[in-house]
Amino acid sequence: MPVNKKDITIIHSILSHLQPKSLECVQIIKPEHQFRTGCLLTDKKNNDGSCNIIYFNLSNFNNWSKRILEKRQKEVSAQMIIENFETEKITRITFK
Repeated sequence: MPVNKKDITIIHSILSHLQPKSLECVQIIKPEHQFRTGCLLTDKKNNDGSCNIIYFNLSNFNNWSKRILEKRQKEVSAQMIIENFETEKITRITFK
């Protein structure tokens, strides 16, 4: 099930709480920029404004960030996954 426009707005609100200067738009990611930080990334945007998957790379993920995500996760109907990429020194928060 794609992430709908309402959920995308809520996801942006949650991620702006974690990183206030994040870009508001959802960008289609190119493979060579998959670890870009500061914006919502997707593999594909659908005609109705929904996306198959949305993710956000965060370079300063900590316990406070984790608590905020766990607290606000229930606001979104999409499933949230948190992945660490040690070699890139980022944490990816994925919604699908």
